[in-house]
Amino acid sequence: MAPYPDRLSPGSPYPLGATWDGLGTNFAVFSAHAERMDLCLFDPSGKRQIRTYQLPECTDEIWHGYLPNARAGLLYGYRAYGPYDPHNGHRFNNYKLLLDPYARRMAGDFRWSDALFGYRVNSSRADLSFDRRDSAPGMFKAVVTDESFNWADDRPPNVPWADTVIYEVHLRGLSMLRENLRPNERGTFAALRFKIILQCAGDIGKLSRALNDLVGCPGFLAGLVEQFGEVRRRFFWGRGRSLDDWCGNRLRRRRSRCRTTPPQGRR
Repeated sequence: MAPYPDRLSPGSPYPLGATWDGLGTNFAVFSAHAERMDLCLFDPSGKRQIRTYQLPECTDEIWHGYLPNARAGLLYGYRAYGPYDPHNGHRFNNYKLLLDPYARRMAGDFRWSDALFGYRVNSSRADLSFDRRDSAPGMFKAVVTDESFNWADDRPPNVPWADTVIYEVHLRGLSMLRENLRPNERGTFAALRFKIILQCAGDIGKLSRALNDLVGCPGFLAGLVEQFGEVRRRFFWGRGRSLDDWCGNRLRRRRSRCRTTPPQGRR
């Protein structure tokens, strides 16, 4: 792999997150009050920080920079510099690694410890104190992803809005109680590939063309989950083990197949 440069080029404030273009990666993250934003790169294990870059530009409160030769699979996080003024709502602490809220994928495990807090937990000053321990060992790392997809001969369904139904489903609730699915696949992304699940859209399709829309499936902290109120870690779909590592392109192929195949009862 070609070596990384000594500094980032300005890049673009849009789109937010890490965007790989085949030659490098653009990084963009929002902060209205940060005075500096560092991009931290990690080795493939996520245990060792190998490079740190300061994002060179801030446009309309979006910090951004472009790193040539940065490929899909790169692990990264941010450290934000700014005022530590709890009374006014500012708790910037550059010792704490921040997960990109627009990350498409995460790596590693989350390990609870006092080092994750910006303040010293047992301090006499409580949450007005300041903690200087590095939180990176216990934090997830964001992963640069390849968003390209070969749509081949896939085509838009071109269904008139008057004939369209958007069928919104909760991923877990859709299949969790179905006894005709294997227990380890109930309530998971894996259940989406079964015809018995897609039949729901087909039944609705007898009246009109149906589009499936999953209720938000962000990453969440295990043990802190409600049906519609997950403790969210980022804006995009679930962590690697729940989606990325399981299905790879299989869910994409299913998406393509569903786009081109009329629902049951419609021709």
